[in-house]
Amino acid sequence: MPGSNPPPPAPDGSRRSRERSWSGTAIAVASLLLVTVLVMGGAWKMLEPEPATGLSGRAEAVVTEVRKRSGGGPMGGGTTVFVTYTVQGTTYEDVVLRERRSVPETGQTLAIAYAPGEPDRPHSVEAVESPGPGPGGRIILMVVLLPGLLLLIGLIVFPVWERFAG
Repeated sequence: MPGSNPPPPAPDGSRRSRERSWSGTAIAVASLLLVTVLVMGGAWKMLEPEPATGLSGRAEAVVTEVRKRSGGGPMGGGTTVFVTYTVQGTTYEDVVLRERRSVPETGQTLAIAYAPGEPDRPHSVEAVESPGPGPGGRIILMVVLLPGLLLLIGLIVFPVWERFAG
């Protein structure tokens, strides 16, 4: 009978190419996930606040100058803040304030922190006591970063996958 014969078996080559296609897909997906997890973990660790150790000294400083500079490039311009303050009878004049969260105005008084052995390296107490974006800021950054990262990795992995899969 014409319709009762089973179809001829598929040649080994097409079965192998399908198996290779599935294994290629599995490898591509696993690679994509692994790279994503590693990059996201690194970004999470990078955004983790560093504890401010050794900055136990405190003083009141007066902002003596605020220099704003424009600039191109990815980082844009910047601002340098100079302060004057006294520690144990020694006055430090027009010293660059190292860490800060905001740009103060000239004449403003603010609290600074310093290491006992380095009173000439002031940091803003505000920055020392609340370093980093915090857990909420890190999560928001990850949500924004993840889709772009997945797209970038996909653009890299997909052509390689296409080459090996088929």
